[in-house]
Amino acid sequence: MTPAVLARAKPGAGNKLPEQDVGDLPDYDFNDHTWFGHNMLENIRDVRSYLKKAQYELPQLAKFQKPFVPPKSVGKIVAYKSTEYFGEEHPNARKVVLTVNVDELSLDAAQKHKLLLLCGPRYHPGKNEIKISCEKYRLREQNYKHASDLLDKLLEYSKDPSDTFADIPLQTKPQPKVNLAFPQEWLKPKQSMS
Repeated sequence: MTPAVLARAKPGAGNKLPEQDVGDLPDYDFNDHTWFGHNMLENIRDVRSYLKKAQYELPQLAKFQKPFVPPKSVGKIVAYKSTEYFGEEHPNARKVVLTVNVDELSLDAAQKHKLLLLCGPRYHPGKNEIKISCEKYRLREQNYKHASDLLDKLLEYSKDPSDTFADIPLQTKPQPKVNLAFPQEWLKPKQSMS
């Protein structure tokens, strides 16, 4: 074929399937599963294959079994939490909350006592953790840095041996709120029904 003939030919013209008559198809006997039934059978086949693996291959893996040793908390002592609002600007998106477990800070008893006194209401005695939140700056990264710097300063001051605050007791229970009595003179005078 010449290039001119090839240029005039329609793409895919030689790939036509022979025409089939619908009457040549066999009659449907309604003896096959629906698509839901086929999916269900496929799931059953998957479960059977996993059960066969569990029966025949798992016993061979028993020689590689080791006793479980819980991991030591090495490295990640500080946890940060922030909220992301997708698709919109939100003032709460810049807020960062830093939490740290006090036992993981490797402080002695006097340093720990001083740190907890310096933290004040940021210390949660039930969870034994310090929570520092910051939304002072416009960018979230700046708030991360500020919270981290604040924790570093607290640790630095708690390790300073000049004053240990040993004479000040640590109040770990929450302080009850003062309920003021309602002034009696503000009440309406009772009027007689006569």
